[in-house]
Amino acid sequence: MQRPLHRNHMIDLLFPIALFFVFAVSSIVVILLATGIYQSTTDTSFRSDTGPTALTYVSERVHQNDSRGGVSLGTFDGCQSLILTPSSEQWDYTTYIYFHDGQLKELYAKTGVPYSASEGKSIITVKDFLMEEIDAGLYRFSCLNGKGERISVLAGTYSNQER
Repeated sequence: MQRPLHRNHMIDLLFPIALFFVFAVSSIVVILLATGIYQSTTDTSFRSDTGPTALTYVSERVHQNDSRGGVSLGTFDGCQSLILTPSSEQWDYTTYIYFHDGQLKELYAKTGVPYSASEGKSIITVKDFLMEEIDAGLYRFSCLNGKGERISVLAGTYSNQER
């Protein structure tokens, strides 16, 4: 009985190499597509979530400083500002929250010392931010969301109410 002769063909070498290249190219294409989708998702998330985040932050700061005379609206270096003053006599500092150069900023400063609006710490990037006092101790804060719609929140202080 004779054994069959096994001859090597060129296809025996080319097929595994071609299969490897198809796998490598497919992997690279999938990674590039996933990267593009991830970037698009994070950009959309960032654009749509900055408005509500800014409003929630400011609303929470109003509630944290709810004391008689602790929350007011005014101006700081030409910017409309939420002014937070601690109720304790031992504190001689004021917090200013304001919109400047496309940023919602916060500055914690010694009362009476002049500062510029550019010195504040950036909290979040927003397109626009408006503050208004609707009634004594009741404030409306509004900004544009990522879709260009104006969204707003009401925040009130209970310490200014008569009991």
